[in-house]
Amino acid sequence: MDLDRPLFATFWNGVIDLEHDSINRVIEKYERLIEEGKISGSKCHACTRIMVPPRPVCRTCGSTDIEVVEVEGQGRLLTWTTIYVGPPSYENNVPYTVGIVELTNGERLTGIVDIPVSELKYDLPVTAAFDDERQGAARLRWKKA
Repeated sequence: MDLDRPLFATFWNGVIDLEHDSINRVIEKYERLIEEGKISGSKCHACTRIMVPPRPVCRTCGSTDIEVVEVEGQGRLLTWTTIYVGPPSYENNVPYTVGIVELTNGERLTGIVDIPVSELKYDLPVTAAFDDERQGAARLRWKKA
């Protein structure tokens, strides 16, 4: 990949030219907020949609007029699976459970669920927590609300 040229993102209404700095800006703010123990999303200034996780292009209207904002870390557990054979970076942590959580704004986000499997149920209220021993998005954990 030629990093000196703009990236192109295919979108439902055509091709949008994205500069690397706009992508890096979104990623840097997302990682900074994760390190602060906060969940972030992208707010589109054109249509006001908030998307989680943040992205440099609005998936509703295609605008690149995006601002990274903090979003509430509350939601409900929609589904989950327990991993018994993990990737090399997690092989010492098996078994662990990963779930999909619908946030209060309707967006969905995955993460490790730190709740005993016997207590998991559909629509269980959960809240975001962060593992201080991990970095980046791997810090996110879901706990009972």
